[in-house]
Amino acid sequence: MFGFKGQSKKEIYSFSWKEQKTKLFIYHEKRENSRVSITKTGIHIRLPLYLSAVEQEHQIAKFIDWVKARLEEKPQVLVPKYRSFKDQENLELYDKTYTLNIRKSSAIEKPIIAAKSDSLHFVLPAELQQEEEAAVVSKLLAKKLGKLYKLKIWEKLRKFNTLHQFGELKSLSMKNNSSNWGSCSSKGNINISVRLLLAPEKVLDYVLIHELAHLKEQNHSAKYWQIVKLACPDYKNHELWLKTNAKNCII
Repeated sequence: MFGFKGQSKKEIYSFSWKEQKTKLFIYHEKRENSRVSITKTGIHIRLPLYLSAVEQEHQIAKFIDWVKARLEEKPQVLVPKYRSFKDQENLELYDKTYTLNIRKSSAIEKPIIAAKSDSLHFVLPAELQQEEEAAVVSKLLAKKLGKLYKLKIWEKLRKFNTLHQFGELKSLSMKNNSSNWGSCSSKGNINISVRLLLAPEKVLDYVLIHELAHLKEQNHSAKYWQIVKLACPDYKNHELWLKTNAKNCII
C-alpha cells in the first residue's frame, strides 16, 4: 500500500484511534534512519528512500504499534492545542461555571481579559483575524485561570502533602500544558495543567497526589504506584477518566 522508492515524496492518510481522527503523514526522504513523531498536526513517519517496499511496510507497522501504545499511555498528545470559544459560552470548571463575554474593539491594540464573579470578559483588537482569535482567547483564558486558581491548588497540594508526608514541596506553576496533566521536578517544583480545572474535583485531586508522590519516587515503579494507591485507592478510575476525556479538556 505504502511502497515507494525513488525521489522524495510525502503521502497523507487518515488515522483513527478510539473515535479520534488525525492525519498520518509518511515521508520518503534522503535520510539514513527511520523515525516517528506525534504532533498536534498528526502522526509523522519518515523513511529512508533506500528501503524496499517490504521494509517500508514492516517499519510503518512497527511505528503504528508504537503510536497506539503511546496513545494508550497519553491520549492527550492528539488533543488540539486550542479550543474555539464563542461569546456567551459557559465554561464549566470543577467548582463553578463562568460565562464568557467576547467582543472586539477598535480602541485597543492588545487583547484584554477581566474576571467578575461569574463571568470572564474578553476585549480583542478589531483587526484580529478569525483564525488568530482562538489562540489569543485560549492564551488569555489559561493565564487568567492560572492566576485565579493558583492559591486554591497550592492549598490542596499542601493539604495532601501534610496528610501523606510525600516530601518537600517548593513551588507550583499552572500553564496550559497539552502534552501532560502535570509534572514534578526532583527539587519539589510542581506544574499543573489548567486543563485539569475542567475535570471533576476528585480527578484533579488524584493528579495532585500523582505529582506529589514523585517527591518520594521520581519514576513510575511498582513502589511509586503503591505510594499513590495508599493516598488514592481508586486512582485507576481517575486514570481511566483522564484517558477517556482528554479530548474534552481543552482550553
